[in-house]
Amino acid sequence: MRLGKMFVDAGMINAVDEAFVVENGGTPAKGVMESKRIKVAPGKYEVTVRVRGCWLGAVERTATIEVKGNAILVGDICYTDWTDWDWDAFLKTTDYCKDMKGRGLTVSTGGDGEFSVEAIVKKVLVLERGTDSGKGR
Repeated sequence: MRLGKMFVDAGMINAVDEAFVVENGGTPAKGVMESKRIKVAPGKYEVTVRVRGCWLGAVERTATIEVKGNAILVGDICYTDWTDWDWDAFLKTTDYCKDMKGRGLTVSTGGDGEFSVEAIVKKVLVLERGTDSGKGR
C-alpha cells in the first residue's frame, strides 16, 4: 500500500498499534495529521515498511507486531494528532522508539525530510495447539 510522501522530524518512520500509543498516554484527537491510519482487526501482523528517497537511500524493515486495537499508525508518530500526550514518557517507555514492546517497528531514515513510504500488512495466522492443521486432506 503506497502511503505517499510523509514528513519526518524525528529521523524515523514508525508502524505502531494505535492502542499501544493510547496505553502510553496518547489521547487521540479528531484526526491523524501526518501518520496514516490502517484499519485492522486485533491480532498479529507481519508489517513491512519501505522508505524511499531518504538520507540512507531506500530502507526497509519487517517485523511481526501485535495489534490490540483497531488500527496501525504508519508515519513519524511525533506528527500524529494527539492531545494531552506525554511524549517524553512515551520516548522513555520505548527507549526512543527502539523497543516498541512487540507492538510496533521503527525504520531509521537517517535524518529529517519528506520521503515516499509504502507499507505491507499481512495477517499472521496462528494455529492453536491441538487444532487440525489440514494435513492429509
